[in-house]
Amino acid sequence: MTVHIYSGGHRTERARRRCLERLLIEIDQAGAAKVVIESRSPEQDQLDRGLLTGLRKATIVPKSLAVTWQPSIGEPLLWAADAVVSATTWWIDGVPTFYDLLSPKMSTICVD
Repeated sequence: MTVHIYSGGHRTERARRRCLERLLIEIDQAGAAKVVIESRSPEQDQLDRGLLTGLRKATIVPKSLAVTWQPSIGEPLLWAADAVVSATTWWIDGVPTFYDLLSPKMSTICVD
């Protein structure tokens, strides 16, 4: 899981791009062959694809890593990611119960 903690003056899309970049790097280094990203909207998915293209051109993420976008209703495991995000948000807000349960099974990376 990647987290970017930012002040109100930053754009959420920029934070997402930073997290997605680092997450794709980590997933590739872990040896995964495929990544499924939750589809948001055609325009927002295109922003993600543009980032992926840039990362591939810079050889930061290999072309062999298959990346697809799907609506969460089409891939139930995407709901697990939502649960992790919720647990992390609560942890940041001072309610660590669920994050503490998940943390032994995951790696958390804070991106600048």
